[in-house]
Amino acid sequence: MQEKNGKDKNSIIYIRNKKKMMKKLAITLLFIVIASGASFLSIFAQGVVSFNYTERSNLNYRVNLKENDYYDVSYLPAGMSYIANLINYIDVTFDYNFSIDDDSNIRDMEYIEYTYFVELEVMVFERNNQSAIIFQNTERLTPETTRRLENSSEINISRNVRIDYSAHNKFIREFKTSNNIAAESTLTLNFYVDINGKHERIGEPVNINSNMKMVIPLAEQTFMTSIDHTEINANDDIFVVQNGMLTTILKYISYLFIIITVISMAQIILLIVKINGKKSLYQRQMDRILRNYDRVVIEVKKMIQIQNEEAVIDVTSFEQLLDVSDRLSKSILFMEIDENQKSWFIVKNGEEVYRYILEDKRSLIEKKEKEELD
Repeated sequence: MQEKNGKDKNSIIYIRNKKKMMKKLAITLLFIVIASGASFLSIFAQGVVSFNYTERSNLNYRVNLKENDYYDVSYLPAGMSYIANLINYIDVTFDYNFSIDDDSNIRDMEYIEYTYFVELEVMVFERNNQSAIIFQNTERLTPETTRRLENSSEINISRNVRIDYSAHNKFIREFKTSNNIAAESTLTLNFYVDINGKHERIGEPVNINSNMKMVIPLAEQTFMTSIDHTEINANDDIFVVQNGMLTTILKYISYLFIIITVISMAQIILLIVKINGKKSLYQRQMDRILRNYDRVVIEVKKMIQIQNEEAVIDVTSFEQLLDVSDRLSKSILFMEIDENQKSWFIVKNGEEVYRYILEDKRSLIEKKEKEELD
């Protein structure tokens, strides 16, 4: 049924849907702002818990010699070069210290356990290619020892081991000779220490794994050899982001409004589809003109007064009016006479007025028929 203002049903639905879409768009933007704000605030509401600790180590050794006619001492200190076939055994001492820097962290620790052991590894590999292993053997020199830190902020470990270098060197030399292998070989000592703890304010366990290493070449009989070693010296922090009740609430608010925003966006898309489906021919033509020729079309709000109707030249298409506009270098003035039903497009050249009238003919016919019936 026709409305009192004469607009057809499609026009009414189009206007209503367009207003509804604008409202939903404004609400959706508000949801986006709320979701972004809640997410941003949740980051600032997070607490940071830090666990500060220091590790220090010292690796010392002395090389005990076989009886020989060259040295008048029974052992040589660390840091020298040594003749392989004069070495009897090597005494190695691993010293390790771990300390918690902040007293508050000590109070917050529910427990600290530490485990340590020494492992020996003998390896034969291709020259200049340590990944190409020919022979490998691993041996645990000390049992795995586990202790708990009680009433202290420090862990102190001192472990001594004796390496029968002469026996290992002899074994590898015979292995190379019997298999006719030209390769490199090493004896590696590893001191492993693993620290595990539980901090009241840190959700995950505290795990610190460290390793002291000593690499001793297994040389030919008269080869001069030196010993390399790696110690532990670290001052580090464990940072953990802690989510409190406020952070959790803000995150859930953010997630909720993100979901609502997605639903609202889907509704807007459906409304756009609905609006486009309800557009009349007049509205589609109007959209095309304003979209494609906005460079020359100027919308005016005030009704353009035409003094002399005889000076008005009506053209049959917008393209004809566009040609006039281009030829005269004049803008096209646009005004809507009857909303969603009739518009004028005008080019003024002195007294002459060129006009194109865009109107919804079907709506006008229906309006005229209704007036005749009334």
